[in-house]
This record gives sequence, C-alpha cells and structure tokens, in this order.
Amino acid sequence: MEGMAEARAIVPSARAVPAEREERLHRIMLGVVFFWACAVYVDARHHAYDGFRIESFFIPEHVPLYSGWLAACAVLGIYYLQSARQGLPFSSRLPSSYWLVALGAIAYGLAGGFDLLWHATFGFEQNLAVTWSPSHLALVASHLLVLAGILRFSLAHRLDGDTRSLIAALPLLIPVAAILWHAMWTTWYSNPLTADYASGGALVGQLDAFDHLEYGAWTAAVAGTLGMLWNVAILIPFLIVPLARWRLPVGSITLVVALYSVIMAAVVDTWIYLPAFLGGAILGDVVWAWIRRNGRTDQPLAYTAVGVVVALAQGIGYFAAVALLPLGILWPVHLWAGVLVMSAAVGGWLAYVAAGSAAAPPAGGSSPTHRVAA
Repeated sequence: MEGMAEARAIVPSARAVPAEREERLHRIMLGVVFFWACAVYVDARHHAYDGFRIESFFIPEHVPLYSGWLAACAVLGIYYLQSARQGLPFSSRLPSSYWLVALGAIAYGLAGGFDLLWHATFGFEQNLAVTWSPSHLALVASHLLVLAGILRFSLAHRLDGDTRSLIAALPLLIPVAAILWHAMWTTWYSNPLTADYASGGALVGQLDAFDHLEYGAWTAAVAGTLGMLWNVAILIPFLIVPLARWRLPVGSITLVVALYSVIMAAVVDTWIYLPAFLGGAILGDVVWAWIRRNGRTDQPLAYTAVGVVVALAQGIGYFAAVALLPLGILWPVHLWAGVLVMSAAVGGWLAYVAAGSAAAPPAGGSSPTHRVAA
C-alpha cells in the first residue's frame, strides 16, 4: 500500500491553465491577426499601382504578410513551450480553440510553399487571376482557420458587458471584420469600392491593375451592377447574424464596415466613396439602437429594416459620390435606379433570413458564457 501511495505521489497532477494567461495570449493574437490581415492589402496596393510585373516571389511587399504569419507562429510556439515547462498535458498546452489557430498557422506555411511552387511552375498571375489563383485561395482558407479559432475563443469567453460595450466586443468584431475582408477578396474587380464602373473608372482606370478594363463597354455595366448586388449579398449576412445571435452593442455595424471599407479604399485611394459606406453603416446602427431600445431583438422582421437601410443608404451615397466626378454617372437612370431598388430588396430579404437562421434566444434568455477564474 505504501508503494502504491508513493507511485501516485510521483505522477504530476493536471494543472488548470490560469485564465489570465489565456486572455493575455488572446489579446496578443488579436493584434497579430489584425496586422496579418492588413498585410494582405499591402501586397494588393503594390499590385494596384505597380501592376503585375513580378519576376520573383521574394519581394518587399510580401515581408509584412509573412511577418504576420511568423509572429503568430512565434506567439503560439512560446505559449506552447511555456505550458510544457509547467508540466501541463499535451491537450492543455494551448487553449482548446487555439488548436484550430495552430492548425491554420501550419496550413498557412504549407500554402505559402504551395504558392512558391505554383509560381515556379505556372508563372505569376495577371489581373483577375490573382484573386482566383488556387495557391492564393489556399492562403485565404488557411487564414480563415486561424480567424475561426480566434472567434471561437472570443465567443467562449464573453461577459455580460460585451453586449453593451463596443470596446468589450472588440474580440468578436476584429475577427468578424477580418473574415469579411477575406470574403470580399474575390470581388476585387467588381466591388464598387475598388472598381468604379459607374464612373467609367474615373478613379482607378489609370492604375496598372485596372487599365485593361473596357469601362465604356456594356460588359463593364454588367460587372458593376452585379458587383454592387454581390457586395450587399456578402455584407448583410455578415452584419445581421452576429447582431441577432450575439446581441452586439450599438456601433458594431459601423466598426465592422469601417474596418472593411477603409482598408479596401486605401489600396486604390477611392476615398470619395468611403462616406457612402460609413454613412450607411451609421444609419444601420441607428436602426439597431431603436431595435434594442424597443426590445425587438428577437423579431427577424426588425432586422429587415437594418438590411434595407444599410444597403439602400450605401447605394444612394455611392451614386451621389459618382455624380460629383468629372463624367458623372455613366449608366442610364433606369440602370442605376434599378440597382438601388434591388439592393434594398436583397438587403432586406437577406437580413430577414439571416436573423431567423441565427436562432437567437429572446432578450431575457441565456446569458453568454462567463470567464472562469483560475
């Protein structure tokens, strides 16, 4: 019996990971992944202004991109080694959600190697092919795994105040905004923020990445109108599902739209369109404040108003900005007015469907998960 007791005493007991340590890791990683996501558009700006005359994978514009990845790997590696030195079992050396982050970081490194081999085999992409290249999409998919893990951890460690404080909700809003950037990646040549077809390319038509487009052809009008609707189709669910399911605070719409639209406008300097996107988001937050104040957060029909207001206000503001440019709106009134009608209809319908599918509990339902003190 004494021998058995001594044997049991030798086996190290499992330790609980301190909550403060996990939260410190999460705060650092939020900053790292935000920088990492922004770095994608450093490379995009290089292509927009300097074209696609690239003869090497190793260019200065790739440095921020892979620096973000290396920083994420370093933070995860240091945390893992510290956990190992503390005697924690393998499964507890990273927070549960962070194993998905680690998987995404490993996948990103492999995707980077795949990108290098792809270029060596098939050459470098030109124009639209940049957004659809399999190697580039592999990089995007890997980064989405990282962001999914970050978002899962944020959801699992929410506090009651996160529904009222915009600062407290940042751990949710930052990964949501970054995921939205990636979702918009393939819209680069149709998004109204980056390809201003309605103005005849007045702002981007002279850039190396866009000067090959025939802005006076009707195919440009097709791309422009569908691009505006596609922008609404992606944006509205990204706003409504988090609002309905997580009861985000007022200001969340504006913050997410600002993070997405500012960085895309900065790439091609389409700043004149930015007030339209931010103005629509602000009006959406006004409607969201009314919904919260009147206790209608469990009614999908109320979210329809958010979708309609955001989509319609952004469209009206966008065409108002185009009208101020030298050539004005090149599309006939039947076309651009129809785009506004369809934007409102699509935005409202998607908001209604997204709010219903979110299956959010009533306002007095279960509260978010609390952090457990170590």
